[in-house]
Amino acid sequence: MILAFPLIWMLSVSLKPTVETFSLPPKLIPSSIYFDGYIKILNNDQYRRFLLNSYLLGLVVTGLSVLIGTLAAYGFSRYKFFGDRIAKLFVITTQMVPTITLLIPLFGVIVWLKLYDTMWGLILTYLTFFLPYAVIMMNGYLDTIPKDFDEAATIDRLYSYRCFV
Repeated sequence: MILAFPLIWMLSVSLKPTVETFSLPPKLIPSSIYFDGYIKILNNDQYRRFLLNSYLLGLVVTGLSVLIGTLAAYGFSRYKFFGDRIAKLFVITTQMVPTITLLIPLFGVIVWLKLYDTMWGLILTYLTFFLPYAVIMMNGYLDTIPKDFDEAATIDRLYSYRCFV
């Protein structure tokens, strides 16, 4: 209940009129429910555009992180190649570096690529930080799947990309 209280309080305050919000003593349950704030903000075209951009950004970054991270993790998990340990170490090391250290060089790259103030620049920025985590997590999961399944699929004449699917 202690952890849920801030969320309950935010919901309560959002449904109160302004006068009742600042009244003393504060009340958790409003005397009357007002949806005026929600109606006002949902009728604001600029807010709706911001909300749509946020959802679109979240969907694209999540989708690309899962897709690229899963493909990279599958390669790390199933194939042994020259430099695979160094590549895994590089992915893990990127998670050890403080985020703030990478922001200035990343900003320079975004400006150099002429992606400043674009959705693709923001997507690239988020992928920079989320993709290594996706690779690490998916690699851990794919390592738990026995390689016997891949061998059985190979006997059934399935290529590696079909084994992946």
